[in-house]
Amino acid sequence: MDSYLGELAGLATSVCWSFTSVFFTLSGRQVGSAVVNRVRLLMAVVMVSLLHWAMEGSLLPVDAGLERWGWMGLSGLIGFVIGDAMLFQAFVMIGPRLSMLLMALAP
Repeated sequence: MDSYLGELAGLATSVCWSFTSVFFTLSGRQVGSAVVNRVRLLMAVVMVSLLHWAMEGSLLPVDAGLERWGWMGLSGLIGFVIGDAMLFQAFVMIGPRLSMLLMALAP
């Protein structure tokens, strides 16, 4: 008997992405995409910090060097702040269906 665990995980992931895009669209239309993005980022920082504390014993990776902090900061700025701000604004302007379709075109 074949195990379809990978296929089921992929299907569950796509369902979660679909619901998430619809919920972010509805929230963005209610309070604005910038507010939704800031609240999401704040919640993510809290959850990641708590996870790091549970696994490593500190809220932040204090043993990372200055260069690594710089690269992490630049990556977060480009991906989480700029990229997600544009994505959430696209959710509001053109809707979740077209936004996700355009996002799927990127490699």
